[in-house]
Amino acid sequence: MKLTLDYIKTHISPLTDKDSALWGILDAHHMVEHLIYLFKMSIGEIQQDIITPKEKIDRYQQSLYGERRIPKHFKNPYLKSDEQEKLEFASLDEAKEALYEYFEIYEKYYSEHPLAENNHIVYGPLNKEKWDLIHKKHFEHHIRQFDLKKHNPAGYIDQYIEKNGVAYIEFFHPSHNALPSYLLSELTEAIRKYDTHTDAQVIILKSGGNRTFCAGASFDELIAISNAEEGHSFFSGFANVINAIRKCSKLIIGCVQGKAVGGGVGIASAVDYCFATNYASIKLSELGIGIGPFVIGPAVERKIGTSAFSQLTLEFKRFFDANWALDKGLYHQVHDTALSMETAVRIFAEELCHTNPEARASIKKMLWSGTDHWDVLLNERAITSGKLVLSEFTKSKLSALKKKA
Repeated sequence: MKLTLDYIKTHISPLTDKDSALWGILDAHHMVEHLIYLFKMSIGEIQQDIITPKEKIDRYQQSLYGERRIPKHFKNPYLKSDEQEKLEFASLDEAKEALYEYFEIYEKYYSEHPLAENNHIVYGPLNKEKWDLIHKKHFEHHIRQFDLKKHNPAGYIDQYIEKNGVAYIEFFHPSHNALPSYLLSELTEAIRKYDTHTDAQVIILKSGGNRTFCAGASFDELIAISNAEEGHSFFSGFANVINAIRKCSKLIIGCVQGKAVGGGVGIASAVDYCFATNYASIKLSELGIGIGPFVIGPAVERKIGTSAFSQLTLEFKRFFDANWALDKGLYHQVHDTALSMETAVRIFAEELCHTNPEARASIKKMLWSGTDHWDVLLNERAITSGKLVLSEFTKSKLSALKKKA
């Protein structure tokens, strides 16, 4: 992700004085002015002594190219403990406008001085390329701190690797985490990326928000399908995600905090080990609109067996609770709260990271034995679904659902 004015405005504009941080001492106004402060430093408007020893500067700068995040409770090195920066602007709205202006000043400065370097208090003298990396990490850190990604109407795929080797992939869409094609494509690429990333030892796959893990594919895209080719492309989205999970040499742990419907059940079934909460009920509703869980079917049936898959498919109006999914083998652990689940997931993943990576890769291959034909199989299933969605029955059902929406 490249930091742009549009990205900044999308996430910062909805911020209000009522928004509070998930951690740390900053309020919304101080956070925005804190972002401005770093822009001032990056164009030399503010000078700070470098506190890092010279022999460590190069190693610190190289770390900017990695995917590790700024730690949640990172102490600001130019402030005393629990001290707030003095406010320059009278209101949050004024500070936001100043932030947008300083981004443009920053871009203009380096377009006019492309070889300029300015000191960062920790990372030392930085050029534009490295300042871009700093600002990107800095913005992402404070966007997470105030949970501002939820304001992005396009949703997101967030990916990062912790120091312990645990890689995280998180998806989110404001429509109950129903995934449009572009997010499914990004999710597929994120999984493929971490398959070969040497720092990623184990992958945790989760979604943002509290109530719904994934409501399946995008309803807006589904009702817009007008021909078989579009239908095939649409249903290939989850096929690609499932095959990426299957082919990935890293063990993938699922983290299901809420309801899973349709394709969401497919993702939960495809991961190698799945944690859930008591709120993570599941439903396959496809038959109710005249299609079926054809693409995700092999993943679900592989995990819970033919009998349970038949029940889940044919009782298409019913949500099956998390304990049913635990009993059938879709979930491996069910926790009372999202917090206790996330704690257990983290401990489990860290323990796996300390095992032999060659053994983990061999176990992954063993777990998925007999599925080498799935590239062809899931493609055929996507073609089937793409044709059924064009039937008069399904079009009528989708039209009725659209009117209710």
